[in-house]
Amino acid sequence: MNPVRGIYEDLLNAKTILVSEDQYERAKEIVDDFLTKTKDMSIPPPSNYSLIDKIRMAFETLIFSWFIPGNRWRRRKIGD
Repeated sequence: MNPVRGIYEDLLNAKTILVSEDQYERAKEIVDDFLTKTKDMSIPPPSNYSLIDKIRMAFETLIFSWFIPGNRWRRRKIGD
């Protein structure tokens, strides 16, 4: 349900909204309306990582306990 790429940690990325009890129903309506409008955005885009990039990230994670996401060997157009 996270539209942003990257690692999702529930305790760090979960959103909490605090409202008073008398405003609960109105807040629930607003949040439900927002979630129905953004439902299509909750589907993450397909991965643009090649098999080589995925293997490299797995290797970095296993050996160094960290990894840098991205396309390591991205080709640049001439003139950029």
